[in-house]
Amino acid sequence: MLEEWLGLDQKKRETMRGNARTCFAARFRSAEAAANLLAVLREHGVREK
Repeated sequence: MLEEWLGLDQKKRETMRGNARTCFAARFRSAEAAANLLAVLREHGVREK
């Protein structure tokens, strides 16, 4: 995979980089991740102090 990335021209790398940032921002928000983690912990009996 890294070899494929290194073989891309600059324009394609920039496009992929932008797409990756957009995807990450849409799917991996820290507040949502924390809320999801707390929900899972609660489901398994872990209590807040």
